[in-house]
Amino acid sequence: MVSLVQFEEQIYIFIITIVSGLLAGLLFDLYRMLAVTLKLKKRGIMLGDILFWLILTLAALGFLLLKNQGDLRIYIFLGLKQ
Repeated sequence: MVSLVQFEEQIYIFIITIVSGLLAGLLFDLYRMLAVTLKLKKRGIMLGDILFWLILTLAALGFLLLKNQGDLRIYIFLGLKQ
């Protein structure tokens, strides 16, 4: 049986992943606006995309390891999809 504390922790992590997904989308839009403003060429945009998602992936994995012992559950993917 799942304890209430564990359930509340899962809800907390789900809410954090939703907020993280929204923040990631906002940051990506800002990055794209900056790329257009700086008139980056195709290679610059490709390199920027790779760096952006690499940093974002490492941050998400770090959070999951810190708060969730690295468990990947369906609600985490649903939250990040936002």
